[in-house]
Amino acid sequence: MGPGDDAKVLAASELFDKPAREDATARFLREPTHHLLIAYEGDLPVGFVSGTEMTVGLERGCHSVYVLTEHDNEAAIATYNRDGVAREDGFVMFTWSLDLSRLEPA
Repeated sequence: MGPGDDAKVLAASELFDKPAREDATARFLREPTHHLLIAYEGDLPVGFVSGTEMTVGLERGCHSVYVLTEHDNEAAIATYNRDGVAREDGFVMFTWSLDLSRLEPA
């Protein structure tokens, strides 16, 4: 997906943790270092993968990439296993939801 594909991303909102916001979608798609691929069965969005390039990562000691998926996402796990990547079990993911209202000027 890229600039101008906003409607496709918004139509695929059910795939994401939370519905896609129009402003955030447009901003994400404008950035050349942000990548989003959506998988379709016919016209139905059924999966996605996204990534953000870390352009100075190697200079700062970042020398790997990672991907997360749910334990029951058999299609994703099979895809990653086919690529011969190292699987690491035992991780727990934490997500912070930011209260954006606290960032608004008073």
